[in-house]
Amino acid sequence: MEPETQLTQSGSRPRLRDTSDLVATDHVYGVVSVFFHALRGIRACQRYRADAQRANDGFLQRFFDECCEEHLVRARQARSLLLECLEEEFDETSLYDSDPP
Repeated sequence: MEPETQLTQSGSRPRLRDTSDLVATDHVYGVVSVFFHALRGIRACQRYRADAQRANDGFLQRFFDECCEEHLVRARQARSLLLECLEEEFDETSLYDSDPP
């Protein structure tokens, strides 16, 4: 299967190497998943906090604030790890056989 390419300004297509070996590995997928779910957790806790605020329940508001902060810490950690994984994965890897035009 030939990889899809885009036309350059000159109308030629840069020669791309086969990218089938660039499929995310399980450990990278896991980091992406944790990052995604941490972000979703933040959003959910913000909604729950708003519900608690409407109910005038300060205890639950603080609880959901703490939960949101924990998700934020996890999201930042996952983002950092993901950047490290991607740097390692693509450090010496180029999508092009040679420099693009």
